[in-house]
Amino acid sequence: MSTDQEQTTTSLTFPSDAIETTLDELPPGTITDAAESYARECGTILDGHHYGSGRSPSGLAAATIYLASLVANQPRYRGSSRKLSQEEAADYCGVSPVTVRQHYRKILDLHKESPDVDLHGDAPDTETPPNAAPTNGDLS
Repeated sequence: MSTDQEQTTTSLTFPSDAIETTLDELPPGTITDAAESYARECGTILDGHHYGSGRSPSGLAAATIYLASLVANQPRYRGSSRKLSQEEAADYCGVSPVTVRQHYRKILDLHKESPDVDLHGDAPDTETPPNAAPTNGDLS
């Protein structure tokens, strides 16, 4: 295997690459720009924490777009997006809804632990904490 092939093969295993590919392939209007930004941030965080090691990049992408659609739907995040269901996110990525459930909470936790990431830093502190997912039962 040549060095170019090794680099290509290796880079395709990063969660951020799978997330970017998924975002590029989503039908227009599936999620908002804010949700796409959040998903990209999650990809960067997942790469940095090596959370993708031994995990399906497609599964992580599905969990990330599901989570991003939930977070971006909150009023604090200019909430006008439609929330994706776990099934929809799984279908877009060719994985099962169980795979989405296995990963999205860990992705949310990693995002909360990353103080360098602040998608909407100018929002008042009186609302939902930054990077928090809805607590209305949608996260089961």
